[in-house]
Amino acid sequence: MWQRGLSVLLAEDTASRITTAQGADVAAVRAALQALVQHLATFERRLTVHTWNGDSVLESPSQPLLEAVGFYREYPGMAWERSANVALRQR
Repeated sequence: MWQRGLSVLLAEDTASRITTAQGADVAAVRAALQALVQHLATFERRLTVHTWNGDSVLESPSQPLLEAVGFYREYPGMAWERSANVALRQR
């Protein structure tokens, strides 16, 4: 996802480490996260984010953004599972 010609976020190690662009719009980051999850869900059943901008994801302001795209708190990170999210969409 790009904003003003710059990438909004960088995901490494199957999204275990996420880095956002400095000054990136929150809506753009959320859209990028959604696109990332949709892409990775085609071949990954489970994702776990451990770091956000170099810090522990649980000590960062990213929790609401990740929860908005289906992640949940699971120490030591935030996890997403394809099966759990498919069930939620069917409700």
